Parts: sequence; structure tokens; C-alpha cells
Amino acid sequence: MNTKDLDKFLSDNNLTSGDLARILFNSSDMTDRVIISRWLNGVVKIPRWLPNRLKSINHKGNKSELELYLIEQNK
Repeated sequence: MNTKDLDKFLSDNNLTSGDLARILFNSSDMTDRVIISRWLNGVVKIPRWLPNRLKSINHKGNKSELELYLIEQNK
């Protein structure tokens, strides 16, 4: 995965770096958003676990963790 792939994932799912931080780290404080930003800007390599994590964001029933997060945000 490269920065363009990550940026595409975020835009395709209408997510911000803060949203991704909440999904991955259960937090969205400044340091978490900076980590995502550094990945997006190519300052540091995207960790090798991230593509698999994004592909397999755990399915709970028929809804993925991402879908559950988006439903929660729209309440």
C-alpha cells in the first residue's frame, strides 16, 4: 500500500484522518491524527499491517467495523 492507496481508501469511504485514527486506535487525539498524516504525506512508510487491517476490518455479523462506525457517527 502506498500513500495514494491510503488516500483513495479515505476518499472512497468518505473518511478523514481523524475518523481513521478513531477506527484504528480508538482515539483521535492530535498524536493519532499526526501518525495518519505522516503516512498520507509519505514522511514515514505505511505499516505493513495496515492494508490487511483495512481489508479485514473485522466483520461483526453482516456489518464491518467501518460500517458500524459510520452508522454510529450518523446518529
